[in-house]
Amino acid sequence: APPNLAWVEALERRPPLDASTPEHHALLVAGDVSCDLGRLEKTLRCLRKTYDSVFYVPGNHEKWSDGYSDSLEKLDAILETAHACDCRTAPAKLVAESSDEGGIIVAPLFSWYHASFDTEPELPSKNSATFARRWQDFRRCSWPEEVASAQDLNSQDTSLAEYFAALNDCDAILQSRADGDTLLT
Repeated sequence: APPNLAWVEALERRPPLDASTPEHHALLVAGDVSCDLGRLEKTLRCLRKTYDSVFYVPGNHEKWSDGYSDSLEKLDAILETAHACDCRTAPAKLVAESSDEGGIIVAPLFSWYHASFDTEPELPSKNSATFARRWQDFRRCSWPEEVASAQDLNSQDTSLAEYFAALNDCDAILQSRADGDTLLT
């Protein structure tokens, strides 16, 4: 197994710090686990054995469409895999045992980057290829026309960021939040 997967496989469940106080161990996995669905499944299953709750949001590498008609079909398969591993991909509230403490709302947010997020100056490059030609996502992801036009897609295009942002029901997340709750995104 690759070193990262071997590390995950070796994880062990921690015993409670105080036997009189129940603990809930949750993990947030912020994507880029693997573009290989089998390796993703193995990783999520290992993590789920170790933690009471695993929240997962797919990264850009998972969406590389190798073997799928497009990256949205792959995203559907990724989400099905996560659910089959009993991992959460939607917001959920972890409630504290004590009624005087607020809960924690964990909200994995779907997203995609675009150039306006990058405010750093360009790094010098001897490679004369355009950004889109150098960046793997532009070659390994494919999107249906209704999401993003492949011929117009470039680092300045916001269509993917807008599409993924629209998948999040932010109003419902905020409405479920009570006084004292902590929101993690």
